Amino acid sequence: MNTGKLFYDRMKNSWLAAMRSIRMVASSGGTPLFLGILFIALYFAYEQFLIWLPPDFPIELLLTLPYALLLTSSRIRTWIQPADSVFLLPLETRMKPYFRASLIYSTAIHLIHLAIFTLLLYPVFLAVWKSHGFFFISYVFFAVIQVANIFAEWWQMRLTVLLPVQQVRLVTGIRFLFNGGAAYAFLHQQGIWAS
Repeated sequence: MNTGKLFYDRMKNSWLAAMRSIRMVASSGGTPLFLGILFIALYFAYEQFLIWLPPDFPIELLLTLPYALLLTSSRIRTWIQPADSVFLLPLETRMKPYFRASLIYSTAIHLIHLAIFTLLLYPVFLAVWKSHGFFFISYVFFAVIQVANIFAEWWQMRLTVLLPVQQVRLVTGIRFLFNGGAAYAFLHQQGIWAS
């Protein structure tokens, strides 16, 4: 049995189920209208925020929390099911392609999320730091931290069988503090350099 193909089959089934759910929600009467009004309201609020933004506003503090949350929540999608502990046990030594595909998929999805979030902040980068280059450097910097967090999450998932839940949560808390500190230091350093 090709375990890598098994992962992609499960991924495809999950995406099809998600698309059915999205189609069902989108076909309901008020959802598209509500989302359209919400999008327009957020757009105007964001535009007003950029107009209001004073030069001495500590934007790095405001951006640190969402970046820290985004980088720390590096969930790895394996689609392992409870019955797999019985049915895939004979294939345990051949599961490496399955988990490699899982890591590649999870890394790609998290980097896409990071790219979308950073693109949404593009006007802030231009308003505060007035640099296109810093925008791209920021994405690369946060992408490296994101990949490191995915591998830390993989290591942490393997610790759940050895350590109590409190210690695993402590590791997550330490990662959150590290990510927040790195994000703040990076953005603050750019603020000092730009001024």
